[in-house]
Amino acid sequence: MSGKASFSRRKEWMLTIGGIIVLFLPILLQWNRVAFYRGAKYSDLLIAHLPNAKFIQYSLGQWGQIPLWNPTIFSGAPFAADPLSGMAYLPNWLGVAFPFPLTFNLLLLIHLCWAALGCYFLARQFSLSQSAGIVFGLAFAGAPKFFSHLGLGHVSLIFSVTWTPWLLIYVGRAIERIRQDRIRTALIGGGILGMIFLADPRWAIPGLLLAGAYALHTWLQLSKDRRGNRIQIIKVMLAFSGTSIGIAMVLAWPLWEYLQRSTRLQLTQEMGNILALEWSHILGLFHPIRAQAEQVLYLGVIVMLLALLGFMSRRRGTGFWGVIFVGSLLLSFGEETPLYPLLIRLLPGANFLRVPARMLFMTALAAGALAGYGLEWLLQPSGNPAQARRMRLSYLVFLTAVILVNLGLGYLGIGRVVDQILVSLLALAALVLLEYCLRKRIQASTLGRLWMILIVTELAWINWSLIRMEPYPARERAREILNDNLRGGYGEARIFSPSYALSLNAAVDGKYELADGINPLQLSSYYDYLQRATGFSSQGYTVTLPPFVNGDPKQPWPLEIDQERIGTLNISHIVSDFPLEADSAVFVDQINGIYLYEIKDHHPRAWMETDDDSWLPAEIEEWTPNQIRVRAPGPGLLVLSELSYPGWQVSVDGRQANMLTHDGLFRAVEISQGEHQVKFTFYPRSVYGGSIIFALSLMIAFVLGWKR
Repeated sequence: MSGKASFSRRKEWMLTIGGIIVLFLPILLQWNRVAFYRGAKYSDLLIAHLPNAKFIQYSLGQWGQIPLWNPTIFSGAPFAADPLSGMAYLPNWLGVAFPFPLTFNLLLLIHLCWAALGCYFLARQFSLSQSAGIVFGLAFAGAPKFFSHLGLGHVSLIFSVTWTPWLLIYVGRAIERIRQDRIRTALIGGGILGMIFLADPRWAIPGLLLAGAYALHTWLQLSKDRRGNRIQIIKVMLAFSGTSIGIAMVLAWPLWEYLQRSTRLQLTQEMGNILALEWSHILGLFHPIRAQAEQVLYLGVIVMLLALLGFMSRRRGTGFWGVIFVGSLLLSFGEETPLYPLLIRLLPGANFLRVPARMLFMTALAAGALAGYGLEWLLQPSGNPAQARRMRLSYLVFLTAVILVNLGLGYLGIGRVVDQILVSLLALAALVLLEYCLRKRIQASTLGRLWMILIVTELAWINWSLIRMEPYPARERAREILNDNLRGGYGEARIFSPSYALSLNAAVDGKYELADGINPLQLSSYYDYLQRATGFSSQGYTVTLPPFVNGDPKQPWPLEIDQERIGTLNISHIVSDFPLEADSAVFVDQINGIYLYEIKDHHPRAWMETDDDSWLPAEIEEWTPNQIRVRAPGPGLLVLSELSYPGWQVSVDGRQANMLTHDGLFRAVEISQGEHQVKFTFYPRSVYGGSIIFALSLMIAFVLGWKR
């Protein structure tokens, strides 16, 4: 490559990254704040990702161990098996080293830039121009869909989706070079799919679907002499699938073990259909309707125009992306069409998926690809009058639809007037630019830059309006009342809140363990026990425990506290946004609308069961997430107020013993006469076995790739 060509390519890369940075400016300029979706009260960044990173950092510094068990929510849960822990995805460890909102905001920006560059190189693989590649990257990585999820704090999902164009690049290369037995590209492609799973398993199934469709499309486009024989195809498929499965196994094995014991098994097709698109949302293609964040459909009127022209160009590949656009859009409607239920029935693991509207990420990718084709068609030299007439007619039809939709929404009072005006003005500006393209009176490179400016202008306006920046909550109301009345400390006692009064972020800061929490994965045994202990009504699968009526945690609900069960959970205090009426909960204090209650006669973390159904406390000598050492007098049953789970082992005086499950939930062991030292150790075979397979897969892939 000549120096001039290299400089030109670097300049295009910088334009791509620069466009994404412009879209990200509100977040960069308020680096010490947290992005929230307009109208949203919560962000998963504060609910899960940031506190998990803080806890890992604390565990490394305090106990010198990577926590495989998470004591911070649900009275304990497997941590390495939880995708939200972020431990399996290497970039997340930057957040562990520096657990601040700034770190995660920078990681989000880096991943969006990575997605834009992936689209650029994917476009070049289609033999599109550099300008078309930039438009593709800006349209996908700058899609309002990304920014709506950013406002919800869906960090891991965004990380995972941004790898999608790179997955397609290497899948395409592996298919195109199949005659040369290019195993290396298949190994890299499989590794990328594995990375997608490690970042967020929820996107692995859509990613695999898209990769399979793209592989088939690429293979069908090859001439018969380039398609390779059956042996070559099998080799490529084995290299791809083996690498992806092997790399994913470090999370997949423990996650599968967790899923089999979780409430996720109760997820019905109807529950999984939550937040699917409704038919009225289709108007969101022409106007930025600010619906629930998951249901944001708007792609940009400029992007949609170019995508329409791209589809009409009938170039090689446009049919495939048209099918992906329509297919993913239909999948986003969930049970409104038969396509999504069919996918759930036929594809293994798809029954664990929720929120069909997340398929819109594929819609955004397809629209971006078609927009690249559309720009290419506009900028290519052509003197064909029929083609120009067809372009003008198509655009006039599209412009009429945009204006009519915006006028209709304005008449009905739906949406913001300023958005309706802006969209109409941008559509008219695109009409003027379209005429310049058809008349060829300006250089193609300049026209390409003008289209980029229009796209960035529109997406910046929309994306900036989707989010608001809130100060990082250094201190919460519940922390004030807790700090005034009790001291936090892992392994001592737990706190329960019927109203999510104490967030996980605040609990990790104060070293408090929670009996409640928010997480898509919950142990069924613990759900059932806590239901009996507090009396909440079962509502089927829910991501919150306890379930909140109508999704509002501050709305009071009637607690029916079972003192024995809630005390056995080592719950010493209840923190609530509303007052309670329970004989076993003694009022302690009230500060800023937060009520604190103490549980009478709660059990310690470890105790000995006696023959007369009473108990005696046992001394905990050491407590860490992965290991607990207790000194207890026998004979009798030593019970630990910690959840039983595969991988927990127990030894008495250094000898392996049989660990029991007490009351269907707690770890326990029978000990003989005299004083004994009992050690509970978490050694999950699924985690260590998955890690070994992960390491071996990397080694095999490296050796095979090096030989090639």
